Amino acid sequence: MEIIKVRCQGTGYNALRFEPGKDNLFSMRDDDAHMKLRSKMAAGYSGKENESMERTIDEHIAKLVDLIDIKYLSTSRDFRPVDFAQKIQYFTLDVVSDLAFGQPFGYIEQDRDVFDFIKITKSFFPVTLVMANIPSLVALLHSRLFRGMLPKESDKFGFGAFIGVANSKVAERFVPDSTSQPDMLGSFIRHGLDQAEASRESLLNVVAGSDTTATTIRVMMLNLLSNPVAYRKLQKEIDDGIRSGNISSPITDAEARKLPYLQAAIKEGLRIKAPAAGPLFKVVPPEGDVIDGKFIPGGTQIGTSPFGIYQSKTTFGEDASLFRPERWLEADAVTTAEMASVVDLVFSVGKYQCLGKPVAFMELNKIFVELMRRFDFTMTRPERPMHIVNAGIWLIENFPLRSTSSMKPQQVLRYRRPFVNTFSRISSTTCANRALQTPVLTPHCPPHRAAQTAAAHIFGLQFLHTMASQQYDVLIVGGGPAGLSAAAGLARQLHTALVIDSGVYRNARAKHMHNVMGYDHADPATLRAKARADLEARYPSISFRNATVARAQKLEDGSFALTAEDGAEFRGKKLIVAAGITDLPLDVEGYSECWGYGIFHCLFCHGYEEAGQETVGVLAVGMLSNPQIAMHIIPMAGRLSKNIKIYTNGNEETAEALREQLKATNLPATVESRKIARMSLVSPGSSTSIALTLEGGEQRREGFLVSVPNAQLNGPFVKDLSLELGPAGEIALKTTGETSVPGCFAAGDIAVAMRAVPIALSTGMCAGAGAAASVQHDAAYKL
Repeated sequence: MEIIKVRCQGTGYNALRFEPGKDNLFSMRDDDAHMKLRSKMAAGYSGKENESMERTIDEHIAKLVDLIDIKYLSTSRDFRPVDFAQKIQYFTLDVVSDLAFGQPFGYIEQDRDVFDFIKITKSFFPVTLVMANIPSLVALLHSRLFRGMLPKESDKFGFGAFIGVANSKVAERFVPDSTSQPDMLGSFIRHGLDQAEASRESLLNVVAGSDTTATTIRVMMLNLLSNPVAYRKLQKEIDDGIRSGNISSPITDAEARKLPYLQAAIKEGLRIKAPAAGPLFKVVPPEGDVIDGKFIPGGTQIGTSPFGIYQSKTTFGEDASLFRPERWLEADAVTTAEMASVVDLVFSVGKYQCLGKPVAFMELNKIFVELMRRFDFTMTRPERPMHIVNAGIWLIENFPLRSTSSMKPQQVLRYRRPFVNTFSRISSTTCANRALQTPVLTPHCPPHRAAQTAAAHIFGLQFLHTMASQQYDVLIVGGGPAGLSAAAGLARQLHTALVIDSGVYRNARAKHMHNVMGYDHADPATLRAKARADLEARYPSISFRNATVARAQKLEDGSFALTAEDGAEFRGKKLIVAAGITDLPLDVEGYSECWGYGIFHCLFCHGYEEAGQETVGVLAVGMLSNPQIAMHIIPMAGRLSKNIKIYTNGNEETAEALREQLKATNLPATVESRKIARMSLVSPGSSTSIALTLEGGEQRREGFLVSVPNAQLNGPFVKDLSLELGPAGEIALKTTGETSVPGCFAAGDIAVAMRAVPIALSTGMCAGAGAAASVQHDAAYKL
């Protein structure tokens, strides 16, 4: 500890510069400059000026949970391993990029290595380690001779692409009259960082804050799965906390800090494989110093061994090499404090302590609770669970896990108390007969898990199949706002309902939604995750199934039968169709790639944050090829921009009609009738600006585009049930939300012409109330 406290950083830190001769906070060796820069950045990392920090982390955990639930959930019939190492780094990269720039890079949403950053940096880190230990190599590589080989912001992939995104995003904050934002970058700027400094430090946050936190999460999961006792203890603590109401959904940082076993497991995870595995050399001052009774000449570089420090038997006991969270709960106060002071060295101390420590701990406090609340994990290759390399930091990849759905404590009620009691009795009398390796009822196995285990052993898939194929009061197709709102209304009247969720959402690309009170500017995934979690926790009559409906049928008795793509069948007395719509992309190269990122369909939902553009474009194609509809949208675009360019994509008739109508207005709009050859995002992930190439080669640039393409209704319902349509192509409804087919209701985008989240919530509630009334009417008159 003495070495780290009083020495300055060694020459090897020069290898950690992003640009030759330009230091960031981590590479900076001048103590005075370091302290000055650090003081400007501290508030941004602490959360004092970034009040959305916790909510941002919650949003990305919800996205990760959704991704696993939709694409990587295994069943007894379907094995879908999830590469935990990869997905966790996607998660941490999205968190830190969102915190750094106010917008994530989109790893989880796209489920891929954006810019090939992970692939390229895994090759780069070993080189950096060599350079850090041979400083002359740094000077050579940063020389004019080799400088062209370094990453550049013009690169389309790798670290250079990250530099480009960082520079572009930061540049937007330094344009005249730009508004200060309540995020990390905004805090940096308010405290005096210039544009170049803000770019470097925001980039440092992404690079330093993603790999290290991801390492600890991976290592913790590996050690928990390798130690079933520890896994069960943590699971029990989570289950007990949910049951007692001490854990919210999502868990708060304050609640997580009160979970002793979780905190012990986090400390063990940090200790057992410290994220920074290199020696981190410091320099002895010129006058020399005495360390442990020995004189060390000035200029000597001194490194530390992470293994020697964090696995010291003197500090952590004879079993220091083992992952054992219990050591933190068994030790006396003095020993615990000593162990904690050593583990704190993971983040360094004093003037060099990592500013990202609060962010890392908040991620660690939340991620395991939310994952273990929702899933059970097992290793698919216990003999070689992951590939790991020490390159100064741990390069971890290829960590496949099997994830299965986990019943939550509140869900015991869903299967009714008699079921639980029956399975408890069966399990206690069958353990000996069936030689179960783990007793079903133990202090670490709550009753709902006992029921699940007993069911699996005794009835196998038949039990789950019976549960899924029962007749519900109402089948709800769609897990978006409309379907979830309908389920909430039905739950309040004690009706059973099954929500069948395809996992496909029209607003999946939207980072923020608006006009939803209490959730303004929140990620749509957060609303879905919170609504589903609330329903699962509070209302035992509501069930969920991830599936896509392929066939719908109304039976002779008036009930409905649905068949999923995987062959599963569902029965319900009534049906609510809330399956949404699919926007059909225009036949223009690049349109699909720009949709949702720089092309907006609704200016009540999007555009406010981009207001003040020099020019925006309106695509008078699709629904907007109707001049009357286009003239409704054009003034809205004018509220957000100084100039409006209207593109008809070769339709001269529409162009002429719009020119005539615009003559009677004072709108700063011009009409362009040439075809659009192609379009692309100017700065993917960091800007809404779109580059257009017109027929003939002329190029234009718009702050964003407005487009309302044609759409198709999702699912087989209109065809299979012969549902009548309304004037805008939506499913026609009565005032009760019922369609032309008695007993079938509809809600959300599939049933309205004006499509937005608040309207989906409203129509969903209406459909739920209508379906409830219909079920109750049938029961009252015994129909």
